[in-house]
Amino acid sequence: MSGSIGKQLQGLFILCATLLVLLGAAASYGLLQVQDRASRQQDLTQIVLLTAKVYTGVYDAQSSLGTYLDKGRNLSDLDAAVAKAQAAIDYNQQLAEVASEVDPAYLPKTDQLRADLTGFKTNIEVLYETPDYQIGEAIRPIFDYGYAAGQQTISVRERAEEKLVAAGDTSLDTIQTTLTWMAVLALVAIVAVLLGRYFVARRVIAPIRNIADTSARLAEGASDLEIPEIHRQDEIGEMARALESLRVMQDAARLDAANELENQVASRKERDRNLAQVQELADAFERLVGNVAQDVASASGQLKEVARTMADNAEVSSQRVSNASRLLEETSNGVTNAAAASDEFVMSISEISRQAASSAERAGQATEAAQQADRTISDLDQMANHVGLVVEMISQIAQRTNLLALNASIEAARGGEAGRGFAVVASEVKELAAQTARATEEVEAQIKMIQNSSTASAGALRQITDEVGKLGVTSTSIASAVDQQAVAGQELARNIDAAARNTEAVSSDMTEVSRMATATGAAASQVLSGCTSLEQQAEMLREQVGEFLAHVRAA
Repeated sequence: MSGSIGKQLQGLFILCATLLVLLGAAASYGLLQVQDRASRQQDLTQIVLLTAKVYTGVYDAQSSLGTYLDKGRNLSDLDAAVAKAQAAIDYNQQLAEVASEVDPAYLPKTDQLRADLTGFKTNIEVLYETPDYQIGEAIRPIFDYGYAAGQQTISVRERAEEKLVAAGDTSLDTIQTTLTWMAVLALVAIVAVLLGRYFVARRVIAPIRNIADTSARLAEGASDLEIPEIHRQDEIGEMARALESLRVMQDAARLDAANELENQVASRKERDRNLAQVQELADAFERLVGNVAQDVASASGQLKEVARTMADNAEVSSQRVSNASRLLEETSNGVTNAAAASDEFVMSISEISRQAASSAERAGQATEAAQQADRTISDLDQMANHVGLVVEMISQIAQRTNLLALNASIEAARGGEAGRGFAVVASEVKELAAQTARATEEVEAQIKMIQNSSTASAGALRQITDEVGKLGVTSTSIASAVDQQAVAGQELARNIDAAARNTEAVSSDMTEVSRMATATGAAASQVLSGCTSLEQQAEMLREQVGEFLAHVRAA
């Protein structure tokens, strides 16, 4: 290396200061990014928690509605369903406020969810004025709106979970990148300080000590000396060349002293002149060494200021890491609350699934009973048809009997007096046949009424069977949908647990950031110690040069 020592020390100081500024900037940027990611994760966790509450409110309302339908139309159960639907609407309002701050793209989904929840609640309130025979029709839109609200809630939740996982991954990448850059910059700063110390010791202190030793030997009268560092193009080289001039002048002075016997007056004048030059060179040497020592002391002071700045930056970094850790702790608490809410949500879904399965089972039992009644009435209708055939046969027999009685009356009339008794019997038979015909007509009329009633009853029972079958299908669909939502709730719980684990990982990385900040502070302490040592060596150099000049002047 060539050039002024002061410029070289100034360049070293600028390098160290630049590295410290970059280290502080990297730490500040990383901490700001971590704080931003932590705040975003907290908002996304709040969205997941609110969607779970909306979902729980909808299915709690459906559960209360199922209790209202199964247990005697108790208005308190209907009131509970309305209240839970209103709670879901309130949670959706909070969800819309939080989601709009995170991403405006959530607004269409929350608006649609508000419309579905409003329709859900409105149709539940319609049940207050709905008669029992219209309950089946009134329930369908309620479950349609509830299903739509549930699907919309799942869509919002899944989008928030995806963003939450992505934010966690981004936070981890940011922290790792920040740690890497901080470690690299801290390592480079430490290496630069050590190289600077080595540079000062090798390029400044050691050469000046060699020149001081050579000056002491020169002052003691040695003449066969090789002046070290004489070819350097800096302040040390100037000192060496000045010392070489001093040595040459001392040799000349010694030669003049040998010729002093020949010309004492001339020799004394020459000696005085040489001594004056030596004094002038000594003064110049003292000024030069003083400037070098002052530059070294000034550079040491600047390095001490840089070291103090590094320590302050490390302390600020540690404080920011503490703040970020506090935010991460709040985020972890929010994720824990979301996990608890998701567990309650899964329990509610399980209860709704059990009640839906019970409703489907009861609908099946009602269908079987209606089908059994339909078979009984069909049997009754067949028996009535059979009786009608029998009555028709009796009517035909009565007609034939009446015809036989008429023939008998004709034959009795032909028999004259002998057939009178037979005519009486024929008249009685004819009367009995007429009575039988009248009775048969009455029985036939009654049987037709029974057949008409049986046919109407069979039609009504078939309609009841169809309605109960539809109710069974609806109950089965509800049970299937609830089972699907139970699976979705379990998936929600697993995702929230994963978010909690990501938050713990981020907290661990923040601990690593704090450790790096502490290490940076320790490095700053080492730099400060090196600067103190450099100042001591500069002071030692100043003392040695003073001793050297004292010897020169004494000579």
